[in-house]
Amino acid sequence: MFRNVILILFLFISSSVAARDGFIAPFKLGSYYEYIYHETGTNIRYSARIISEEKINGFIYKKMEIYNEPPMNKYYVRYYLDTLTLNLYGGAGPGCVDSVYSSWLETGFNLPTGYIWNDCPYGTFFRSSINSTTKITNIFGTSDTLCYVKRIDTLGAPIEGTTSYSYAEKFGYMYFYRGYGSPLLGGAYSKSMVGAVIDGVTYGSVLLDVTKISVKFRLGII
Repeated sequence: MFRNVILILFLFISSSVAARDGFIAPFKLGSYYEYIYHETGTNIRYSARIISEEKINGFIYKKMEIYNEPPMNKYYVRYYLDTLTLNLYGGAGPGCVDSVYSSWLETGFNLPTGYIWNDCPYGTFFRSSINSTTKITNIFGTSDTLCYVKRIDTLGAPIEGTTSYSYAEKFGYMYFYRGYGSPLLGGAYSKSMVGAVIDGVTYGSVLLDVTKISVKFRLGII
């Protein structure tokens, strides 16, 4: 019996180490990102940077400052990566029954396709699921083979619709699409990463100088 317990513990530890082996954690302090906000007839480039680490409820969150995303101007989001499970959590406030660390589950780099959970970002209830998980080797020309996960959110009545998010190891949050409710025209809209600077290496298209960006919202048509 004791030997069986030791064997099970060994297998659990081995699988946990294997899950982390070679994984490139996203949202490294100092990383810089540029995104394109898109809806019909409009393309607006905006940027974000990981500016600090914050200890909240005993866990270390990466704080991302986002500049000039329409029509938000400047605001902040926080991410926590559980290095044991490779689950990524967002926010730092009350969540749903499925939430832990006082945050809501954003995605999981080891979660299986079809995994379902409840999400409550900012008090809005969604039913979330892992839509697909794959390995990609050509993100912005990098030779790294990276895990790329797509998540789908379903919103019920009175406003029904779906939202999709995509995340990649090393880069983090890469793509967002919602078929309703754009902040400018009310219809479908998307946000996609077009470039990043990580550890001093530039990936993709980086055009803005974050130190010179006004915090006031402006329509920077690309």
